[in-house]
Amino acid sequence: MAQRLIFSELFITYVSGFFGLWADHPKNPRVPLDLTMMGSLMLNRDLMSEGGFSMNIGEAAKTAGVNTKFIRHYETRGIIPKALRTESGYRVYSDTDVHILIFVKHARNLGFSLPEIKKLVSLWRNKNRKSEDVKSITAKHIEALDSKIRELESIKRALETLAHHCHGDDRPDCPILENFAETKKT
Repeated sequence: MAQRLIFSELFITYVSGFFGLWADHPKNPRVPLDLTMMGSLMLNRDLMSEGGFSMNIGEAAKTAGVNTKFIRHYETRGIIPKALRTESGYRVYSDTDVHILIFVKHARNLGFSLPEIKKLVSLWRNKNRKSEDVKSITAKHIEALDSKIRELESIKRALETLAHHCHGDDRPDCPILENFAETKKT
């Protein structure tokens, strides 16, 4: 028996664009607008494949190179649209959904926070975006990274100094441990 997605009382207008916009729907609050129909729409597995909705959560995770937990987390946080669901409640993902997951993965690998990624995904999907908005988010992220690098370099210098003063032999005296145990007020 073919799995089907059922959308009743669906009235949406087609909006072109690679990712399209999203419309609210009582059963599936994130129905893509490129599923244009008024009335009842049933998608069997063949139509799901033609429309790109052919992957379950495990397949989408594997294709995007992420964990299924992250997909659920990203959906909960609103970073990616909520997945369409089959009649039996299983999530179904499209190629577009996987593309967004890959985008999120790349942004995470560059150290962007989830709120920053949410803004970047929104800008990426908005064909009327201003590149200055993207550059601003990126510039702020670079500033934060520079600050973190300075902090880590300071920590490294302090540890190098402590390691230099430690004899590293069988004596119990260790300036590293003594420094950690100091109770001076800062």
